[in-house]
Amino acid sequence: MTNVKTPVAPVEYPLFADRTIAVGDRVRSFDFPGNPACYFVGKVTGITEQEQYNIEVEYQVWENMREPNNFCASVHPPVNGTLGIFGPMCGVQRIAEGEAA
Repeated sequence: MTNVKTPVAPVEYPLFADRTIAVGDRVRSFDFPGNPACYFVGKVTGITEQEQYNIEVEYQVWENMREPNNFCASVHPPVNGTLGIFGPMCGVQRIAEGEAA
């Protein structure tokens, strides 16, 4: 892989918590509530007893640019619907089969 950032198409931040995300789903995990320009793309590999998704990262997007190197191998956001400081969490979005990530 080259060491060059590549642009990605903008996506919308989810407004509602999709509580049907399951192990095996390909997802976007947004870094900041309400900010659709920064997220990780990966596959859900598990759900913990602490109500967190385990997501194996494929790649990271920062300010709508795909990063050439991954910041980390996995991320562990709260399960959608878990109560957070901004209300119910909804920062993990399923990527439909065939949809560009």
